[in-house]
Amino acid sequence: MSKELERTGRPAGFAHGELDLLTASAKARNVALWHVLTVERRLPEDVVASALSESLGFSRVRLDAVQVQPEALKLLPPPVARKYVCLPLELTDRKLVLAMANPQDIHAIDAVQSVTDRRVHPVVATRREILKGIDRHYAQISTAPRVFAETDLAPADEASQPAEAAAIVAVCHQILFAAVKADASDVHIEPGPTGVRVRLRVDGMLRDYLDLPVWMQRQLLSRIKVLASLDIAQQRLPQDGRIKARSRDGAIDVRVSTLPTQYGEKIVLRVLGSSAAPSLLDLGLSDTQFAVVDEALHQPSRSTCARFCGRIPTSS
Repeated sequence: MSKELERTGRPAGFAHGELDLLTASAKARNVALWHVLTVERRLPEDVVASALSESLGFSRVRLDAVQVQPEALKLLPPPVARKYVCLPLELTDRKLVLAMANPQDIHAIDAVQSVTDRRVHPVVATRREILKGIDRHYAQISTAPRVFAETDLAPADEASQPAEAAAIVAVCHQILFAAVKADASDVHIEPGPTGVRVRLRVDGMLRDYLDLPVWMQRQLLSRIKVLASLDIAQQRLPQDGRIKARSRDGAIDVRVSTLPTQYGEKIVLRVLGSSAAPSLLDLGLSDTQFAVVDEALHQPSRSTCARFCGRIPTSS
């Protein structure tokens, strides 16, 4: 793909020395040159892309003429690509060539590196080219990593994905499938100094389920954050989200909470099934308890029931 990257001379639309002055002004004010050109000067996208290439040294790429590697696309979920307006182009060893409209967007670069576990090498394209490329290229790879929020909770097709990405997808499916199968109310994913411990809360008790290697920690966290529509670059503040999933038994609602800890972010998944609520007869209450609850339910204010239910602890 290197032959398809181009460097330009002085971009059209600028007087002699004008781009240098704008670059110096952006640097002095500690703002991105992209912001100066697009927001303040309101220049066309093609002019901005050429200016960024010339002034900042990024290669200008024409996406219509680029061969995009499917392996690169499979590392970055489409929601992340759309959110940060970027398109993976090429995967070489530990480096990911990434087309960006704003190659100075450090937040976007950090987020992509967190999801893919690859060092990002930005190249410049227009926003219109990138969005068009996302629609075209992601639609062509039917074997892209599946978001289980849109599919069944079943094993992923690991053979069609890079080894590490396939492993993360498979582990996500495995953990949620196991939680549903065990009728667990919560899943605790807890990072430690030597690995990641996964525990399931079944019948009120936390039970060890799985131990994962350290290298999976960041990628697993990013995968779950993407599915829950959380900010994958934010690692210092707690976050809450939800995932709508499907299993063979019906829809599953998963509430996601993250919390920073000494060894990284801890994740708690609250698994809420869609099955019908059990009747009072199915709760295992004694005759005395059943009589108290039944009487409370028939009170006009239901205050007695509220006091009774308020004594029942939550799962986590």
